[in-house]
Amino acid sequence: MDKRSICFILIALLFAKPLFAIAQEIFTDVNLPMMNFTPESGLSQVTVNAITQDKTGFMWFGTQTGLNRFDGYEFVQYRATPASKNHLAGNFITALQSCDENGLWIGTTSGLSLYDINTGLFRSFIKSFNPTIPSDNVQKIICSKEHIFVGTQANGAYRISLDDFKVTILHGTQNLKVMDMKLSLNHVFIATDEGLFSVERKTYELKKHTNKALNTIAILENFIAAGRNDAWLEYYKINDSNLDLKWRHSLTENDKNTIKVVIKQSNMIYVGTTLGVSIFDTKGQLLQTYQHNDLISNSLADDIVLSLFIDNKLGLWIGTNSGGVSYFSNEIKKFGHVNHQNYQESPIDHVDIRAFSSDAKGQLWFATTKGAYAVSYTHLRAHETVLDL
Repeated sequence: MDKRSICFILIALLFAKPLFAIAQEIFTDVNLPMMNFTPESGLSQVTVNAITQDKTGFMWFGTQTGLNRFDGYEFVQYRATPASKNHLAGNFITALQSCDENGLWIGTTSGLSLYDINTGLFRSFIKSFNPTIPSDNVQKIICSKEHIFVGTQANGAYRISLDDFKVTILHGTQNLKVMDMKLSLNHVFIATDEGLFSVERKTYELKKHTNKALNTIAILENFIAAGRNDAWLEYYKINDSNLDLKWRHSLTENDKNTIKVVIKQSNMIYVGTTLGVSIFDTKGQLLQTYQHNDLISNSLADDIVLSLFIDNKLGLWIGTNSGGVSYFSNEIKKFGHVNHQNYQESPIDHVDIRAFSSDAKGQLWFATTKGAYAVSYTHLRAHETVLDL
């Protein structure tokens, strides 16, 4: 056999395994390396509403009965002391936001707290200590270099200066139920049950842009995508203090559908609804819709989508109400499911996925009503190299 023939055979063997692997299902029959964290592991409670990672690498989990810090080996639990300035404000955690090198902001139904990572001390912002605060029921937290912006359940929004911790009401929002908040270069956008509002970040002038109830918004450079409660998706160009509607699209096949979450990635808009996932480009063209189909094993696990996450390889993770986690590989263009039906050893068993986060070690974290879960990217890559997460 000549050298040319030997080279041809070697090349064929080299590519034989990946070609075979591409034809296989993703996550359906493989042992996905996954860890489950519950009260038996040290987590304070199974319903995890929020996850984040601080600048030092610690993972933080907000549950309905306390705050939890995880160092990769064990949990440390933090419990509230009611009406105390120097303790966690409440145990029902609604939001977590790591905003700088020193601080972790914690939203609860009983007030807002700041945890100093260097000293290990809390500082709480409660209405009984500062009457300027409109409500202790915190729903959303976002941060800029100068301020923390806080949205409440039914009493609008306020800001806190990071220099002197002065609290200032965002006037005009006092009676609004804040559903979501996002920062653009010059504005704070607030999605509420009465429409979309913006606050100019220099003058703090409030302006109302729409009237329909919103659940979620996403900023794409100079554009904003707004997901309405009635399942309309709207896309606006941000022009100074005005919004110019570029397009809108109805996802309402029936009166029961609503948009739960909107995220963006490059020039794509991902929309999670109670009837599946829809993907749009920024021109308003509907590119793809994913829904559950009982006759297709690798369809979306469940149509009620609660959370979405794009990983660093542009894979789409979908947290559902009752089907666990679905994953869509950007490379192979197929769905895989991480749940008890498709992977018997999976600890995820009919739980609703509330939120996603990733850490510095390359692990993806799920927040659910039955605890926290972590998936190791490195182990998954070793098991199925063609997926290459």
